[in-house]
Amino acid sequence: MDFAAVVAWAESFAEDETAPLGLRLFCTVLLGTEAVKAFIAERDAQLGENCERCR
Repeated sequence: MDFAAVVAWAESFAEDETAPLGLRLFCTVLLGTEAVKAFIAERDAQLGENCERCR
């Protein structure tokens, strides 16, 4: 699994209220790390106007 897939996986579970609390917490912490924040910022910048989260 590549880094982008891991980030997408974590994003999907971090906000999923039906996911187990431990999994949601793990994903939230993972998304809060500097490496992941930098990756998300770079990905969103590359996507530009096509980014759904940027709308």
